[in-house]
Amino acid sequence: MKLISLISTTILIISVGILPGNISLAQTIQKIPETPRALALHLLKLDFEGARLSSGSYNKSGIGDFIAPGEYRTPGWDTVVLINGYEIHKISQKSDQATVTVKYDVIGSLSNELTIKKQKENYKFRFKREGQRWLMVEPYDLCQHISISTAISHLEHLLVVQGDPEGTTKDLIEKLKQIDRRLNK
Repeated sequence: MKLISLISTTILIISVGILPGNISLAQTIQKIPETPRALALHLLKLDFEGARLSSGSYNKSGIGDFIAPGEYRTPGWDTVVLINGYEIHKISQKSDQATVTVKYDVIGSLSNELTIKKQKENYKFRFKREGQRWLMVEPYDLCQHISISTAISHLEHLLVVQGDPEGTTKDLIEKLKQIDRRLNK
């Protein structure tokens, strides 16, 4: 009888959308990051995998649930930064505020064309605690930092959905695959 009650309650929570503390279903499936470091790593992974490439992937990822309401706005970007990886460089925390410095291994950028410019790039992420949860406040101007494989998958999807009468998307995909092969030797 307890199992039936638990299942019924779970179904009710999911179908009605009653989740504690404005937490999305995406967050209930995955563990909610409990520290600024864990939250930064979670957000970096989502970005690396393309969570901000479209409004659909943004909403599906639940990334918006980790952003402080009223303080952060995701701008639209027509360029993405291609990265080989990232690492937490430094963390400073005082009471309910934290700053996490992230070092990106940048390969280049991609818009209508591919630009290769290998460099290290640092960004500071600012977080604040609201209740028991950490939320991101900044940076609001950080364009997507995605992996080469994410860029390839995204362009292949666009190729199917939008076509490629001029062949530019196919060319970009091939260039990205060449770079990916060189990086993974």
